[in-house]
Amino acid sequence: YSYEDRIEGRVDDKQVPSGEVETINLNEGENIITITVEKPGYSKSIYTITVNRLDSTPSFTDVTPGMKFYPYIEAIYAKGITTGYSDGTLRPNDPVTRGQMAAFLSRALELRDVGDPNNPSFTDVSPAMQFFGYIEAIYAEGITTGYGDGTYRPKDPVTRGQMAAFLARALELPDAGDPDNPSFTDVSPGIQFFPYIEAIYTEGITTGYGDGTFGPDDPVTRGQMAAFLARALDL
Repeated sequence: YSYEDRIEGRVDDKQVPSGEVETINLNEGENIITITVEKPGYSKSIYTITVNRLDSTPSFTDVTPGMKFYPYIEAIYAKGITTGYSDGTLRPNDPVTRGQMAAFLSRALELRDVGDPNNPSFTDVSPAMQFFGYIEAIYAEGITTGYGDGTYRPKDPVTRGQMAAFLARALELPDAGDPDNPSFTDVSPGIQFFPYIEAIYTEGITTGYGDGTFGPDDPVTRGQMAAFLARALDL
């Protein structure tokens, strides 16, 4: 990672004079580049750049660098938000279940597992279930309310509309959107998740599809969820 070159530009918002770069070093395991610049008539200057560097080895066997969501998946894996499956895969095209969503959000927000094993908050989520602690944690934070019949339905896929609600509540985003000028052609002010979808659009968490739609009833995939989480958390 060390070589000689010439540079001219901005580093850390400071003007770097043209000159011989003595060294550019990126030490293994670090994310700081140190640049030493020396030019006749100038004192020697040292600049640093902080970079985010992905490991050259993919973290999952089914997620390669050329894939659409690769950088987002690697980003949330590095933060411990996802661990993938025990066989080393992430399965980016699979839908996110409501149980998995609880796990993602709990890890992202570093929520403590809560819940009274003797008094579960939902009739279909028992203490013996895999995601019990995570589901109870996001319920305690008001991120989910479950369904009107007292269930949470942890194995059901999460729709993109529901995802917007989960994220907007988790990030405490204010309701957004102009009823007279919706951001997406298929999300009208009358639908349940309109303010949440508009909120995450306003925050740059979603851009929707290329045709101007959002697809609120579509299942959100694990790859898409990685992108939403990475953008939401500025990873």
